[in-house]
Amino acid sequence: MNTFWNKFLKDGIHPAAPDDGLREALDYLQHNDANTIPSKDTAISILFHRIGTAISECYFGDINVLIISLLSELAPISSINHFMQPGLYDSIFVLFLNDDATFEKSVEFLNKFYDRADIDSVFDDLIMVTIVNLANYSPPKQPLWRFMCKFFTKFGEKIESMCDFKAL
Repeated sequence: MNTFWNKFLKDGIHPAAPDDGLREALDYLQHNDANTIPSKDTAISILFHRIGTAISECYFGDINVLIISLLSELAPISSINHFMQPGLYDSIFVLFLNDDATFEKSVEFLNKFYDRADIDSVFDDLIMVTIVNLANYSPPKQPLWRFMCKFFTKFGEKIESMCDFKAL
């Protein structure tokens, strides 16, 4: 698989097709330790760039499951700054969580993302977006309900000092 990553790194942000290498990267991440990726930080940065390009240039219905699956695999290992790109976090709620085909992977992403050790560094920037968007899922499906219970148990005390519980 290092042959794949070497080609991936060589092609960089200019692959032959916008979604080139995304399926192979997902397969690798699902079956191998991400620390074995050569130039891991660079490869992940390129992967995020290719995800953004694929979303803007490919028919979304053809790549939506692939994209959310990749994001879910990247949630615990990527720099948290990658997820702070404008619109990326919002798209989890607006695009992926609303689609039956991507719902389960979206909840998986949220679980992995909020289990990060460094989540506190961006929590203040995400809390209102999260709470406002979670209100759109009433009543929530069971996997989302489980995430919400975990989320509010883990962060309830912190949230209490940040927002009005009537709005919550």
